[in-house]
Amino acid sequence: MDDAIAKMTKTILVVDDHPDIRSFISAALEAAGYQVRTAEDGVQALVRQREHPADLLITDIFMPEQDGFETISRCRAEFPRT
Repeated sequence: MDDAIAKMTKTILVVDDHPDIRSFISAALEAAGYQVRTAEDGVQALVRQREHPADLLITDIFMPEQDGFETISRCRAEFPRT
């Protein structure tokens, strides 16, 4: 399988409370051939992860509701392969 096809099967969940940053990161990753989903905070990220687990999580650290450290910790506990 070539790299382009392998990337298309990979999903990345981008978590950031700033819409412009989410959009910028998402656009860059999609242009590189990845499937991207987004969430505006850690709580929403875990909901989305439970619905359709992503292969990789990229998160902001300083967010309302649930910070990035807690989001990573919870994600690791529920989805150790992410």
